[in-house]
Formats: sequence, C-alpha cells, structure tokens
Amino acid sequence: MLAAVRELGKWQRAVNQVDTVETLLQDPKMGEEGKVFLLKINLDDGCYEGLEIEDYDGEKQIKYLYRGGVSMGPCATPSARITEPKKTFEGKILSWFKDYHLIGLISQEEQNWLNRVKLIIKGAESEAAAQLEEKIAGLPKKVKTLLSLQIKLNGDWHYIGELLVFKKLLEGIVNEKTASGAGEEQNFCSLCHNKKTVSGNTDVYTFYTIDKPGFITGGFNKDRAWKNFPVCLDCKLDLEEGKKYLESNLQFKFYGSRYTLIPKLIVGGVEDGENIFNRLIDAKKTLSLKEREKELITNDTEEILLEIALLKDILTVNLLFIQQMNSAERIVLLVEDVFPSRIREIFCAKEATENFFDDTFNFKRIRNFFEKSDKNSKNPDLDKYFLEITDKVFRDIPLDFNFLIHFYLNRIQKEFINDGYFMPTVKSAMMDTCFFEQLGLLKYKEGEVMEASIFDGVFTRYTKSLNLPQKRGIFLLGALVQMLLNKQRMERNTSPFANKLKGLKLNERDIKGLLPQVRQKLEEYSSYDKGKQIIAEAVAKYFMASGDNWKMPVDEIAYYLVCGMTLYKEVASLVYPKDEKLEELKEEGGV
Repeated sequence: MLAAVRELGKWQRAVNQVDTVETLLQDPKMGEEGKVFLLKINLDDGCYEGLEIEDYDGEKQIKYLYRGGVSMGPCATPSARITEPKKTFEGKILSWFKDYHLIGLISQEEQNWLNRVKLIIKGAESEAAAQLEEKIAGLPKKVKTLLSLQIKLNGDWHYIGELLVFKKLLEGIVNEKTASGAGEEQNFCSLCHNKKTVSGNTDVYTFYTIDKPGFITGGFNKDRAWKNFPVCLDCKLDLEEGKKYLESNLQFKFYGSRYTLIPKLIVGGVEDGENIFNRLIDAKKTLSLKEREKELITNDTEEILLEIALLKDILTVNLLFIQQMNSAERIVLLVEDVFPSRIREIFCAKEATENFFDDTFNFKRIRNFFEKSDKNSKNPDLDKYFLEITDKVFRDIPLDFNFLIHFYLNRIQKEFINDGYFMPTVKSAMMDTCFFEQLGLLKYKEGEVMEASIFDGVFTRYTKSLNLPQKRGIFLLGALVQMLLNKQRMERNTSPFANKLKGLKLNERDIKGLLPQVRQKLEEYSSYDKGKQIIAEAVAKYFMASGDNWKMPVDEIAYYLVCGMTLYKEVASLVYPKDEKLEELKEEGGV
C-alpha cells in the first residue's frame, strides 16, 4: 500500500515540479469559514502592530507555511491551529523561537534577525494574548482558526512563507526529526530498494510510530528502529506528496467512516497512470448528482467506484479506512489489491438485485443492520461487523448466513413489535441476501429435490436459500399469516393474531402449531377461500415432507416467516386470478 502511495507522490512531484517545501506543507483543514490570525511584527520600526484577521484562503497555503507538530510542543514553523488562545500563543509561537537554533541550518545573521522577531513578540506577549482571547471569543465555536505571523521588512509586509529563513528551517527541522531514526550506515530503502541513508522515523502516516516500544525491533532499542521500515529521504518526500494528493482527490465518505482509495498501476508506464488518475478525478467533477444516483453503492455522491469498474485490470485499488484519534491515526480496515473486474462484479450484483426487487440497492441497506445494536443509542457499536462485511464483499470471501440472519432479526423484531417499518426492513434484509448471493458469498448446504409447485417462481426469484421443504413451508405460512393480519385490521382496526407470533421468536413446534390456528381464524372471518386453501395445503405438504427435528435456529425460522409475510402479494398472485380484487391485498405492504 505504501509503495502505491509513494509512486503517486513521485508522479505528482515530477509532473507538477513540486519542491521540497511544498511537499512538506500540510493542509490545516480550516473549512470554508476558517479564519487566520496574523501577529503583525514590524521589524523596520521594531514594534508590534496588533492582530489582523483574514479569511482562510487555501491558495495561500505556501504563505501560511503550516506543518503540524506534537501536541505539547511547537510546530515546524510559527504557524499553528488555535486550540486555547493563550496556550497556542505561548506553546506554539513563542516556544518555536526558543528551538530554531539548529546548527548549520541558518547563518548567524539570520539567527540575529529571528532573535529580533522573538524579542518583539515577547515584549508584546500580554497585549497580543489578550487581543487573541478577545477576537476568538467573538467567533462561533465551530469556526476553525490558525495563528501565524506577518513581518514588515524593508517597507513591505511578508507572510512567513515568503521569507527564505522560515522555509530553510522547516526543511531542516523535518530532516532532523527524520535523521533521529536513521541507521549509522547506508542501507537499502524498503520502497525504492536503493542503498542510501534510511530512517524508520517517517511520520507520514501516524498509525506507524517509533515512540512506543511495541513498534521497535531489536530488543526495543530505538537506535535500531530503522530496521522496521527503512525509508530514504527521497521516498519519504514522495510519501508525503502522495498522501496529500490522495487526501485532496481520492478520499470518500462511507457511512460514518472515511476511506482513501489508493490506485496501484500494475501494467503500463507513467503516462498510462497519469491518464487513468486524471480520468478518475475528472469523474468526480463531470457527472451530475442525478446521473450518479443509480450508480452509487455508497453514500458519497462523489464516489468513483463505477468509473474504476469500467477500467481493464491494469491496476488494483486499495481501500484504506483510517480512524482519526486526536493527532494519531488507526487503521480500522485495509482492503488490498481489488481489481476493476471485481468491482464490476459488485455493480452487476447490485443491478441484478435492483431488477429483482424493482428498487435501488446500495451499502446503506447493509448498514441498516450493522450500525447500532440499539437504534436509540448515540454511538454506532457495530462498525466492526459492517467493515468486515465490506472487506469480504470486495475480496470475495464467503459470509456466514446465520450470522447475517441474527442481525437481520435483531432489527426486524423491533420493528414488528413496535409497529414500525417492518416490511421495508424485511425487504432490505432480502435485498442484502440477494446481493450476497449474486456475488456467490453465501454457501448453503445442499438442498433436496422437491416436487414442482406453482410457487417455485417466487421461491427461486428472490433467494436461493429456500432449498428445503420446511423453509418453503414456513415462507408460505408467512404469506397466509399476513393475509389474516390484513383481514383483522380491516374488520377490527387491529390485528390481535400478531400476538400469536411471540415477537417473531418461534421454534419448530410453534411454527407447526401456527397453521391450524391461521386456518381457523380465516374460517371465522369467512375468508378461507380457495386461494388460501391452496396455500395452506402447500404449507401442510411441505411440513409433512420435512419430518421432525429440523435443527433450525429460531432466527432462521423467523426470517423465512417474515419473508413470506412481506412477499404475500407475490404468493397471492399465483392462486388468485389477476382481475380478482381480493380485499386482504388492499393493505399496503409487501414488495
């Protein structure tokens, strides 16, 4: 993955002729409403001229010269995101001027020059800190802010990024930190494979660090940490530029998470790669939202997975899911080496599912069951399972059907008991199952050869799991139950028979006992007509063929029952003439 990031960065630096300082800069991520506070230091007159505020401008990144640092110390330049005004002023700006004396980086004249700047800031410390506190207090809390300097020299005002001394120090400070993790002799770089001075202290992605013993090889000796991940300075700069390029162009939302899409060319040269990468980025800009709606499998309207699916297998993509934890990063999922042909298969499965159900399908339907174990809780606690399923979808790894059913029923039962979105929820579960089946991710035990039935079309259209007589019997019983519930609701404005379903926690004995009760109730309502008799007879026939001791989990029994309840109109259409207006089918619901 890091080799792919490095290749992207190398290409970007070469094509756009990006210099080292530009590569080392970081985006302070200020947003559209961000503000920049500038301490006005007049070196010509040797005085502090107050605090100026301007709207953050992304085009001025080189002028702001921002690069973050450790939380308890200064950044690489006197530019810093403001957290608490006084602490930021003292800990990020003033303290920077105490630490710039790096031997050999700047001349004595430049050191003297910076010392004058420090003395002016130090002399205005109380005034500047008070002004900063006051200005920050007048802004909405959501506005992000940056603190930097403007220096007047020879009659002109300059941002720090316009002065050579700050650029030299930025490069020197970063190089010194990198050198602190270097080996004593030249060794092979793990990325370019050339023999150079290498370091293990890359700090490009903060999910890797040598600050903790667990990351250090060689007996927890920090001097040997370079052996873990030896990278030369040139490759480190390529990594920096590659990461910036990806975060600016190929980072996407994914249902509460974010992923970076990292393309890796496996066939072709630099020119091929440039054409492909530009095509992917252009795809975000050219297609309208309306054009994208049916193409999306995620909740990001800038998603470009379909554009990748249209490519030949001359590249692979990695999907890197990172969780930001203050200044650190944690990989929560890395899906590696996905070919465009696999993504095409995913879109084909999406299209087939949509055709079967005449409705849109995307990963939101999966997320519905793998977000919160309790929908009233504040935080999603099922992210791990959702990302595991995502990983298996992209890498073609089988799923456990019983595992899925457990989470389907957790949500479906609550909707049923609370008279909520019961049938739409069941429909989503069925669409998820159909999608997984189309991808070949669900492997069922070998079924039985069963006698042909008028219901076979329904059995095979929506799912391949109805491969045993007991499953088909439960499914048809569900359709019969729903017709009874509809009849009761029309006659009495309530459905008391729903209590017989025990909150959808029925075992084999319960489900077998349900059929005569449904039949009796339908007779009481004078609704046990020929069509329902055909369905009931089919249920009885399937139950007889299935024998006893089904060894089916309660959740699986409930799943086939609710599928039948949701598809009751499909079942009814096979036993009633098309022109017959059956009152039990007037109730809205079903697929």
